[in-house]
Amino acid sequence: MAGHLKEALSNIGEGADQVPVLLMANKSDLDDHNVTSEMLKSWSEEHKDIPVYEVSAKNNTNIDAAFEELTRRIVSAESESKSN
Repeated sequence: MAGHLKEALSNIGEGADQVPVLLMANKSDLDDHNVTSEMLKSWSEEHKDIPVYEVSAKNNTNIDAAFEELTRRIVSAESESKSN
């Protein structure tokens, strides 16, 4: 998990602190999770508290909540950049 995320975050490059991001951990509907909630929480804490949503596209679990949070973060970042 960490390798792919680290690579994705490094691809953002300079200004990464201004780019609204969150992690959507898909397949939460499966019983045999490879990644636990505790692992996701720990990862979030290690990465400037990037929000993590356990989602299921199949069951439509937390999809709306994750995109609503991302939208809030984008609007907030846009408002902050205009005020500076």
